[in-house]
Amino acid sequence: MEKKPIAPSQQVTTPGVAIMGPTDSGKSAIFASLPKAEQPPGLYHCGFLHTASRWLCLYDFSPFHHSTLYTPSVRSELCEICMLTVPEIGLSEESFALLAGEIVAYGECFQALIVAVTMMDGCAPAWSQERFEAVRQIVAKKLMSRLSQGKFRSIYWVPANARTGENVSVRSPNAPWYGGQTVAEILDTVPIFLAEKNLPALRFVMESQCYSELNSFIVFGKLLSGSLATGAPVQLGAHTVCEVSQILAPDLSPVESVQCGTYAFVTLPVPPAAIEACGGVITAPGQSQCVAFRTVIAEVHVAQTLVHKPIIVPGYECSMVIHNYAVKCTFWKFVTAKRYAKAGDTFECRLAMEKTVLAEKYETMKALGWMYLMDEGTIIGYGKILKYKPANE
Repeated sequence: MEKKPIAPSQQVTTPGVAIMGPTDSGKSAIFASLPKAEQPPGLYHCGFLHTASRWLCLYDFSPFHHSTLYTPSVRSELCEICMLTVPEIGLSEESFALLAGEIVAYGECFQALIVAVTMMDGCAPAWSQERFEAVRQIVAKKLMSRLSQGKFRSIYWVPANARTGENVSVRSPNAPWYGGQTVAEILDTVPIFLAEKNLPALRFVMESQCYSELNSFIVFGKLLSGSLATGAPVQLGAHTVCEVSQILAPDLSPVESVQCGTYAFVTLPVPPAAIEACGGVITAPGQSQCVAFRTVIAEVHVAQTLVHKPIIVPGYECSMVIHNYAVKCTFWKFVTAKRYAKAGDTFECRLAMEKTVLAEKYETMKALGWMYLMDEGTIIGYGKILKYKPANE
């Protein structure tokens, strides 16, 4: 394990864990081998794990889950822990480049990385320490070199068999040379802290619309700032104000309130139309609500382009995903003095959205000011919101 010192801060109550990796690398097997609590209908590729000291929200993450941008689905952009599954046989250069791009695009909030080298019984001799160390060196060289220095505060390496749960939920008797923790033990002890201070008031980001009851709606999400209590007034969008009817913890038990850094199920006495119109963020009534806008100036990095669209020019249309909200957008104008952008370019531009978005400037709140761009199911870029023009101006 490699660790970097961190300043004391308030610890996140319910960290999110994004399980990422190439196809057939053991993502779903690891997700299945970790015991999870019962969950309500409406949550897919997601579950809650209860360890000795805390709850964690696990996401069985695959890029194709993100390609269907206009259907409600749980996303993983707000997770603090990245669990990367790498098969013992290694990965291609293309896979390393794809994974690095996904980690950067989806993982602005990542603090810790767990690399699980899976299928340790797939080659002879099984559970070879030499092969584990070789894969570890290759991943460290080819993946970490593509990420910014200091991207992760903590990095863990685990030899595992996702199908049998060895070194995932139970210790493997086949790897006596490994003296580290299992994946479950790491998830229980890895330090996760609130990365930002002086945040705005209540910001509850909805990740999924679970189900509706009589005259009410239950939503699942994460509280990024402030606190939320039963009976407290909240605002959805520009016009809807209501009181929280009930709050459920990850084990679906009622609680009076939740604090920053916590996942929760919140019951709101509003019709589905109010949920759909709120822009994915629940705020406090009054001046502390998010700004609604349809035009932003953003700093964008072009990660890659499509074969039949090798450059980005004013008028280029794609999809923008910000926090857990997806919207069609258009490159309206380049602020920097250039006529087009290609893969590898970083530039400032003006983006126009098809509908109103609720978010923050990146300097105000990173989690609500970071976005990525997709075209035909492929991530083409990512960046940060620098300025915005309120929708009513």
